[in-house]
Amino acid sequence: MYGLQWLRRLIRRNTSPIEETIAHKWKQRLSIAYMLLAWNAFGFVAYSWYKGRGDWADYYGFKTEEDKNMPNNEYFARTIGRPGTTKLITMRGFSVVDTKDFDYEAEKEKERQLATEQRPLNMEEKIARKRRLIEAELARIQAEEAENSQ
Repeated sequence: MYGLQWLRRLIRRNTSPIEETIAHKWKQRLSIAYMLLAWNAFGFVAYSWYKGRGDWADYYGFKTEEDKNMPNNEYFARTIGRPGTTKLITMRGFSVVDTKDFDYEAEKEKERQLATEQRPLNMEEKIARKRRLIEAELARIQAEEAENSQ
């Protein structure tokens, strides 16, 4: 409120005072209009959810298959794009189910590498690419196990 004193002075200088009963009447009218608008918005959302359009991004085709299968906490971490390592905690009820470290910059680098790789020309290149991916994933899992065992 302190930063908007200039706006308050401007409005008070350029408008005339309203009678208290009229102001109260208009406040009630606007409250009823707001209530009806909010109720209709809630009804629209409930109806959309009931008809299977609850996830509108998926319904209108804005989500990829990768986004659909991604856990909510990882999807949110990717959306925020916070640099550095973030700890993602998965909970069910009041108990912690899983915790994992998420590095946004490393994930972006993986996506860039996959996007820049050319389509393999023959079967040997396909096998070599799959072998590299499996070895990288295996190294990551072994590093996590070594970290957890300490």
